[in-house]
Amino acid sequence: MKWRELTVSVPDYGSCVGPLLFLLYINDLPNCLSNCEPRIYADDTHLTYAGDNADNIQVHLNQDLENVHSRLIANKLTLNMTKTKCMLLGSRQRLSILTEYPTLAINELQVSLVTTAKSLRVTIDDVKLDWSGHIVKVTKKVASGIGAIKRIRCIVPQATLHLIYQALIQPHFDYCNIVWGNCGITVLLRNKLQKTTK
Repeated sequence: MKWRELTVSVPDYGSCVGPLLFLLYINDLPNCLSNCEPRIYADDTHLTYAGDNADNIQVHLNQDLENVHSRLIANKLTLNMTKTKCMLLGSRQRLSILTEYPTLAINELQVSLVTTAKSLRVTIDDVKLDWSGHIVKVTKKVASGIGAIKRIRCIVPQATLHLIYQALIQPHFDYCNIVWGNCGITVLLRNKLQKTTK
């Protein structure tokens, strides 16, 4: 085995030191922010800013996005612009009176404005915050898994079917259900999700 000097980047082939080195790279990111509140989980970073109007939001967010870009360049890191999105959260009334939306850019590349986004695989929307988009996706995944179990139930022992259910279907219900699981019994989609398992 040959030793090599690593001057840039982090080894990404199942090494034990890789995650630690990445955390050393990324954990001081909040130090370059002057307006936004960061939320960092591994390599997933969200910047949050609350403002009174679109101009205020645009100025302050663009300032911090420029700070982030400069920091990434200095540390020889890159930002995946295809995964970089912006979402305005607010009441339907507040969002309806906006005459124009803030324009955000990183290194002169415009950040896409979206109405739904995924945060750690949980889908949220900009107005209702009722998790309907997430429940629809979970329902499709669960229905697909249950369909597969129904097709093999006559040739696979009951105990094995139970293990398959616990491995392939139950995790969809359990993942972040403390966030989206309390969406209210009146939501028709939640009823649909419950019917999928029957």
